[in-house]
Amino acid sequence: MALNKEKITATALKYLQKGQIDKAAREYEKILEVDPTDEHALHKVGDLYLRMNRKQEALNMYNRVSELYVRQGFYLKAIAVYKQILNIDPKRLELHIKMAEMYNQLGLLSETVNQYQYVARRYEEEQRHVEALEILRQVTRLDPENLPNKIKLAEGLIKHGKAQEGIETYSAMMNELERLNKEDEYVRVAERYLQHNPADHAVSCKLAAKYQLRSEYKKSLHVLQNTLRLDHNNIAALELFAEGFIQLKQLGKAVTVFKEMVQLLKRNRSDRKKLEAVLERIVSLDPEEHESRKLLEELQKRPAAHSVQQQP
Repeated sequence: MALNKEKITATALKYLQKGQIDKAAREYEKILEVDPTDEHALHKVGDLYLRMNRKQEALNMYNRVSELYVRQGFYLKAIAVYKQILNIDPKRLELHIKMAEMYNQLGLLSETVNQYQYVARRYEEEQRHVEALEILRQVTRLDPENLPNKIKLAEGLIKHGKAQEGIETYSAMMNELERLNKEDEYVRVAERYLQHNPADHAVSCKLAAKYQLRSEYKKSLHVLQNTLRLDHNNIAALELFAEGFIQLKQLGKAVTVFKEMVQLLKRNRSDRKKLEAVLERIVSLDPEEHESRKLLEELQKRPAAHSVQQQP
């Protein structure tokens, strides 16, 4: 005899009206005995088990119906069931990952990223750092424009024993931001990068120059001080250092730095044009700087190919 689902459902509803939840559940179970893929019956039995405080059995029913929805490609319905399950058992992180995968299938990037970010946070709380980093890698692949996520990944890599990969992640970010002319974002990333890799003097000088373009001269000087502490012969850093002092109206300090550059350029028998330019800056800032004026005049009298000689 064929199963009469409508009659069974009507009987179950009568039991529910009388508050006989267990008998109503038994009616729906009859449907599942014949058709274990009946999504309506699965869901109803799960709901009724939950009302009877049979939580694990309810979860089993919800799992069955969610798997059914996934096989059918009804991802939004499956997600709705996963949320029901999580209300009962919020520790099921694998369901958040499944929801992320389904949101991704549906092209819902924001929801996808939100789910992965939640999982990454939970993994961190549970000290599961390797899994957290892998989730963050996945997030940055899905949403490469999201700078905070990339920074979080780089910081996580550095913090948990993958410093070189973290530094490379920062470096790739800076290259991309510079290519896109995103100055503010570049500065933000470079600041963090230099906290972990202060010996990258090229980035230090680039950041200092960008600070000066933004009239943030004190920040520029701070970065350059750190650079010169590590490499006191860095001509590019010294020049920026002097320019920063000029903008802050500290001309005496600027002249002192330019004179350091002169000594370096003379000692290294370096670029004559650069040396002349630095001497011209000194004389323009301090007309009473007779030694620099004398050296400048001597250089200007020499043939262009004449090398700069060490002064006694």
